[in-house]
Amino acid sequence: MTRADHATISLDSPSITSDTLVGLHDGLLIRVAEADVSSVKASVPSPARTTALLIGIGVAAAYTTYLLVFKPEDPENICFAPGAAFGPCGLNAGCCGTSIP
Repeated sequence: MTRADHATISLDSPSITSDTLVGLHDGLLIRVAEADVSSVKASVPSPARTTALLIGIGVAAAYTTYLLVFKPEDPENICFAPGAAFGPCGLNAGCCGTSIP
């Protein structure tokens, strides 16, 4: 919150009672008349950014699991053949010179 005299005060648990902004600043209860407040800023969570973060964590976890399960230690053991599913040799017919029975 910015007061009319340009002093900036950060309030915890702010609320408006009648024509007064009330909140805690460094553990002290602060009351500022509405007429003395020139601007107020508030932090609001972003659902889109939170969703993107969770999707990113999921993708990273899935990729890490893939690496731990298949352990592609040598890039030559990974199949990039056209039409074949991405994965280790031996799982795709015609990839890396192997075939699936």
